[in-house]
Amino acid sequence: MTRSQERLRRRFLRFAERECPGLSPLYAALARAAAADEEIITLAARVPPGQPPPNLLLAAVHALLLAGTPHPLRDCYPDLVDVPRPAEEAPALFRDFCRRHATAIAAQVRTRRVSTNETARAACIYPALLSLAAAHPGRPLHLVDIGASAGLNLLLDRFGFDYGAAGRRGAVLPALTLRCALRGRRPPLALPRLPGGQRFGIDLQPMDVRRADDTAWLQALIWPEQHARAARLRQAIAIARRRPPKVRSGDALRVLPRVLAALPAGEPVCVLHAFTLNQFDAGARRRLQARLYAGARTRPLYRLGYEWGRGAAPQLQVAAYGPGRDARPMLLADACAHGSWLHWRAPADRRLACSVD
Repeated sequence: MTRSQERLRRRFLRFAERECPGLSPLYAALARAAAADEEIITLAARVPPGQPPPNLLLAAVHALLLAGTPHPLRDCYPDLVDVPRPAEEAPALFRDFCRRHATAIAAQVRTRRVSTNETARAACIYPALLSLAAAHPGRPLHLVDIGASAGLNLLLDRFGFDYGAAGRRGAVLPALTLRCALRGRRPPLALPRLPGGQRFGIDLQPMDVRRADDTAWLQALIWPEQHARAARLRQAIAIARRRPPKVRSGDALRVLPRVLAALPAGEPVCVLHAFTLNQFDAGARRRLQARLYAGARTRPLYRLGYEWGRGAAPQLQVAAYGPGRDARPMLLADACAHGSWLHWRAPADRRLACSVD
């Protein structure tokens, strides 16, 4: 293998070892099979820069199977058959499928993006937004989601959130209730719901909930064992179709300044990115910082990140921008990548670094 192929092979192994345990035995087995197969690694090398190759390749295969492509591999997918074959039988079938349908898979990985729109992540985001809103009593909190996909997490004002013993928050008559198990410290849930505000998404290739091919791709991005996620996605799409979220197409670094300029001056804005920064190189991250500092000249502005770091779980971090602020991220919580649990880390008696105008 070349150096680039070796790096790609390690990415598949890391995906199997870090992201799949407890979530998808099938994808763990398929990722290891890909790592050991030079032809599949060559196929995965067609993934556009910035896109995670394991997620995109596996979603491309899943999309073809969901669309009805005949092959015994479908018998290994728990969302396609009632009694799936054991995961250890899948690698050989996966290798055969990839060879037989290499052209169709290549077309998917070249043109599609990992635009996973996991609605349950809103349950992890919501306590952080409540904390920001509480720091600005009497004012709306505007939300801009970078990498919004179909914009389903912009619907959080229509959702209810069940935090078990910590209580419920969100809409009075929710269109969908999301349950999130709390670990560690109790997050600050002083407000019953967000005090309104405008909601915008930005995405380089947004998904449109009114297009059948886009919703099929969103479904393909759901991992095969996760029936609850698939059902939740269908519910969220139905809600979004009644009143679609506002998602603007384009490069976030170009679109964000225009979106911020259109929001009322002086009112707080939270710029959210969830599993998006992996698509930004170092230069793009510096330019994003510059856009945020510029946007903070006329309003309190915050960045809320929900991303993988070096730990075993993704982290929620918040940073404040503006005069006299260093925009140093503050760790709020560890969170499940798919939103099922939240481990709050920030001390309960500590005000967020962004709480002073």
